[in-house]
Amino acid sequence: QVVKYRRAGSIVENSQPSVAAPVVIQKPTRETLRKELALTGWTDVGSRVVVHPKASGTLITLVVDVGATVMEGQTIGTIDPTPYQLALDQATIARDGAQNEFERAKKLYETGSITRQAFDQARLQAELTEAQYNVALLNRRNCLVTAPISGKISQTAVDRGATVSPSTP
Repeated sequence: QVVKYRRAGSIVENSQPSVAAPVVIQKPTRETLRKELALTGWTDVGSRVVVHPKASGTLITLVVDVGATVMEGQTIGTIDPTPYQLALDQATIARDGAQNEFERAKKLYETGSITRQAFDQARLQAELTEAQYNVALLNRRNCLVTAPISGKISQTAVDRGATVSPSTP
C-alpha cells in the first residue's frame, strides 16, 4: 500500500505498509504506585538558634535528643535549682520581715512615735527586699532551659551533669 502525504508544500510517497499496533483490553484495577527518588543535598532552615542557659550550674536534666521536635517555650533542660531555691527562701524571709517592719513603722509614724526618717527607712527597706525577692524568683525560674522557638534539635553541645553558664551553648 502506498501512502501519500504533504510535507512543506510537496507530496511525499511512503511505500511502507502500515501496521496496526496491538491493543490489549483489561479491566481497571486499583494498585499502589510506588516511586522512589533518592537525592543528596542541603536543606535551608528558616532560622538557627543557639540556646544559652540564663543561669549557671549543673545541668541535671536534658530532655531532648538530636532530631527531636520542640515547641517554643518547651522545657529542654534543667539546671540544679538548689542554690537558687535557697536564695529565694532567704529573700522571701527578708521581704516578709521588712514588710512587717514597714507596717509597724507606718502605725508608729501615724501616731507620731517615730520620725519621718525612720518611717522612710522602713519603707525603703521593704522596697529593697521586694526587689531582691523578685531577682531571686527570676533566677530560680531561669533554672528551666526552654526552647526559644519551635523547631528541631540539630545538635547538643553539653551532656547531663555538665556545668553550664550563660556563655555555654
